[in-house]
This record gives sequence, structure tokens and C-alpha cells, in this order.
Amino acid sequence: MVALAGAVSILALGAVFSEGPTAVWRHSGIGAGRAELEGTGANAEQNFMNAIRRQCIWEAEGVETSVAIPATDSLAFVVNGKSDGNAYSDAGTQIGLGLCGIVGQSLLNLLRRFHYRCFRLARHCDS
Repeated sequence: MVALAGAVSILALGAVFSEGPTAVWRHSGIGAGRAELEGTGANAEQNFMNAIRRQCIWEAEGVETSVAIPATDSLAFVVNGKSDGNAYSDAGTQIGLGLCGIVGQSLLNLLRRFHYRCFRLARHCDS
């Protein structure tokens, strides 16, 4: 019984000081099978892990989500290993989103003028 308790305590101590899932598993597609190694063997694996860790400039971990900003060709926003936005390739979408308010306001003003003219014309025809 004492040997079992000693073995469990050694395993628990080993688990406390071991390295957990790093940015390689949380912010790359390797966990979901979307990333490939460029070679075989331990050196290729180590090179892949180091590259992913170097690219990650900011990361945060939540209860159900991990978020990171890697700097590869440009800055990206990665949630749970999937890119949700890239500063370079999604620039057209992000700039276009900012124009939606201007276009919407212009359309609203146009509809107001049209409605006012139609209402005034209908009122004029009734009298």
C-alpha cells in the first residue's frame, strides 16, 4: 500500500512539472490534422514546434477557447487553431465592413427623401 502511494505521488509530481499543451497544439492545425510536417524524424518535429512557437506573439487561454495572434506573413487572429482574420488577405473585407455604416446612412437618407416626396405628392393629389 505504501509503494502504491509512493508511485502515485511520483506520477503526480511528474505531471505537475511536465510541459503541457503548448502553442503547437493550441494554435496550429496539427491537432485537427490540418498541418503537415516538412520532413520525417525528430528534427522535423522539433523544427515545426519551434517555428509555431516563434510565430506566436500573443496568446490567451480561456475555459473553452484559446486565442492567439501569430506573425507569419502578416498578423492573424487565430481562435482554437483556425484563422479568423488576417491583416493582409482579409483587408478588403475589413475595410468594406467600415463602409457599411456610410452606405447604410446614405440609403436611409435617400429613403426618407423618397418617402417625404411621395407623402407630399399624395397629400397634394388628395386636395
